[in-house]
Amino acid sequence: MVKNSLRKIIRHCEFCSVCHCERSAAIHTSKNNLTHRLPHLLLRSFLAITVIFLTTNLYSQTISLSYNGNDNYILTERTDLRRYDNNKYVGLTSREVKSFITPSYSNGSKVYDGLFYVEQDTKHLAQAIDDGIHNAITSVFKIDEQGSMTMLEDNGYPSFRSFPSFTKKEISKGDSWEAKAERAVDPTGEGLITRMPIYIQYTYTNDQVFNEREVY
Repeated sequence: MVKNSLRKIIRHCEFCSVCHCERSAAIHTSKNNLTHRLPHLLLRSFLAITVIFLTTNLYSQTISLSYNGNDNYILTERTDLRRYDNNKYVGLTSREVKSFITPSYSNGSKVYDGLFYVEQDTKHLAQAIDDGIHNAITSVFKIDEQGSMTMLEDNGYPSFRSFPSFTKKEISKGDSWEAKAERAVDPTGEGLITRMPIYIQYTYTNDQVFNEREVY
């Protein structure tokens, strides 16, 4: 048994000209294995670094979002409301607002100056209870690259403002940002406008293709 073990040690260590001890056999065997495994270890390390690099680039790719709609401002809004006067039900108020505005350019920015056409009727048991509203209301506003709307002449329209809005910072998938919008309401149509702030959190989730164009 001892002789057989000694022969195994000598065979493992036959490349060593210094000694034939078990310790030398273990050392040289370890070095030999490391020499043969080194290219594989380097290849694995290279592949791992490459994968990490590609993954980092994939998830750290940033984009910039901006308001890039059509030049013309087009709106159709329909609203149905139950109307109460002094806590008494009056009837169902139906309102439709339409607008088509072509912008002009002033100091390099778009300015929208046009009319919002309002049709409003209130009915109770299918009977009209008043003459309603049939009016064309002037509005002047501009929209910047982040989607923020600035009113230059405010008569209550458009009712939704600064929605959607975008951040100036470059973002990656999963990033969120907050922006403020506004909702203007005039339930009676008498020019008594209430402007309600809306606080919105947006999250960039993924890219999609819409009408053969990449959208976010």
